Amino acid sequence: MVTPAARADAGIVFALPVEAGRFADRVRDVRRIEAAGLALCQGLLHDQAVAWVVGGVGIERAARACRLLVAGHRPRVVVSAGFAGALAADIPRGGVVRPQV
Repeated sequence: MVTPAARADAGIVFALPVEAGRFADRVRDVRRIEAAGLALCQGLLHDQAVAWVVGGVGIERAARACRLLVAGHRPRVVVSAGFAGALAADIPRGGVVRPQV
């Protein structure tokens, strides 16, 4: 059981540290929390509370990291970021892909 931290407006799951780095550089008042072998971070981005975790590559690791993030920070929205860049050559670096519902 993870003791809840401050509620986050948004939670972000990254696969690799290099993917999270530029994002983390923009966040202020960062607090790092170790839980279940992962480092979760929280802070403020444009006065919005954000929390993020680097979970590792693969669906199982991403799912585990997401569950931990949700249990500990209760974000209103969760974003999975960074790991799909090589899926299609026509997606530019920094591009945003949203599923069509």
